[in-house]
Amino acid sequence: KMSATKRKRSEPQPEAHSAAHISPLSRVQQLVEEMGTGNEEEWKTKALLLLIDVKKLLRERFMAAKAASDKTDAEQQKMDVLLLQLQNRLYEKEHLHSEINKCKMFRATKVEAINPTLAQTATGDEESHAVVLQALQEEHLLRKEKAAALEALKKQRESLLQANQELQRKLDAQPAVVKALHSSLADARRVFDIEDTSMLSGASSLDRPLYLLHSQLVANAKVYGSIESLQIIPTPRFAAPVADPLERSGALAFSIRSPTHVVHLEVSYLPALEIVAVKSRVAGPALGVELLQGLVAGDTGLTLPSALAAARAEQQGVSDLTSLHTRHGLTLRWLHALCGLPATMEQPTPIISIASLVDAVVTRIAALVALSAQLTTLAERTIPVDPSSPEASRFFPLQSVATLSNWREQAAVNGDRTFECSFSRSYDDQGTKRVAELIATITIPLAFPTVAPQVVLRAGSHNSSAIEDSLEAITAEVTTHGGELPGHGTGVMVGSIVRRLQMCVDLFVLTESSETHPLFLRGIMGRERARPYYFNPSSGKFEFRNS
Repeated sequence: KMSATKRKRSEPQPEAHSAAHISPLSRVQQLVEEMGTGNEEEWKTKALLLLIDVKKLLRERFMAAKAASDKTDAEQQKMDVLLLQLQNRLYEKEHLHSEINKCKMFRATKVEAINPTLAQTATGDEESHAVVLQALQEEHLLRKEKAAALEALKKQRESLLQANQELQRKLDAQPAVVKALHSSLADARRVFDIEDTSMLSGASSLDRPLYLLHSQLVANAKVYGSIESLQIIPTPRFAAPVADPLERSGALAFSIRSPTHVVHLEVSYLPALEIVAVKSRVAGPALGVELLQGLVAGDTGLTLPSALAAARAEQQGVSDLTSLHTRHGLTLRWLHALCGLPATMEQPTPIISIASLVDAVVTRIAALVALSAQLTTLAERTIPVDPSSPEASRFFPLQSVATLSNWREQAAVNGDRTFECSFSRSYDDQGTKRVAELIATITIPLAFPTVAPQVVLRAGSHNSSAIEDSLEAITAEVTTHGGELPGHGTGVMVGSIVRRLQMCVDLFVLTESSETHPLFLRGIMGRERARPYYFNPSSGKFEFRNS
């Protein structure tokens, strides 16, 4: 009976399950078998219902998979946080172990450096903890003594500064005494009819800043003779304060001569603002720029020289400096320093005396004259570098093939002159004639030659990361390594820059295969992507740079 029951249960029961429990695959097979038999509308309806069920099952599987993925991501984030915390704890543990080891390895030699007497009680490397603590305590007391000595030195410094200020006040009163003596001397000469051969006559009427400048000019004229036509410009004195804050109380006029030009300067002092201003006029061929504005880098003379002068101007209601510069000239910081007036210097000025002023003016004029000649030659698309000169053959050994195809000046910005030029060279690309082109924008700053020209390069219509790397490498040759160029820091530096760019174009074309653009897709060679631009005169070859 039991066997019969088992056989009955094992026999298939076709009607035991409803159609909803039949798998989609079985339903598809059943639908295929029914096609062509029975009612067509009926099996079409079954097909649509089957499709809906399949989509439902697929959507459920996707949602279940997404939920499992989100859960896995959340658990992964928790695991990452726990791993990071564990890593931090390990780092802290290692740090604490290293500090503990340092304490354990505190040797007797260190104790001896603090207190030799205590070191004698320690035996070898196993000195007692009490000895170490006592040594450290004595070191702490020693440090306290040194701190007390430092405080005493600070107080002594304060007292010295106060004494120095007192002496400075006495020194500031000396010019008035000197002016009184000069006035008495002039009166004595008039009484005794003595001929006045001193250049200081009339200086007693000047205010202190102009008087200090006048004294330096007189000393320079007597020693070096580089100052000419020194003259005191008289200014009427007013019994009551003048309402115009831009009215000057006095002025000095003098000239500086160079081999090609004569520079006439007029320095005025404005007591209401406590500043000096200077006007310049250059006799000779045009230089193309304002001479004094670029004499010191960053000092254009278009702003007030110090916070004290700015406060004075605000107090006097002077907000627009255009009228000040139009009437009296530039307010240069280095000139205020020469006149003993406060001036905010972003960096130390090279003009600290009249002799350095004369040298700076003569050097800048020579540089501007040479620059003007070079720009005239470049405008004719000719690079002003003599290839036969020893210096040029040393730094530019290659015969130039690339040509300077364009040179034009753009609009000046804040006194900086900008020029755009292009170099082109033909090459053979598997029988096809092509042209490699390099376009350079050269900016000559207002403070040239104190500040070197800036070069920005681009590669015609090409643009890629490889091109940018090559342009940076060429730019480094004329900027980072610009000190190697012939005439660096002089007026002929622009010609050397253009010639070096031309040489870089030639080198790129000569070292490239015809499969890529020969100027800007150059293969990487050497360590740190070094490029063979640097010419070593000792070996007579182009070599990789070490840096």
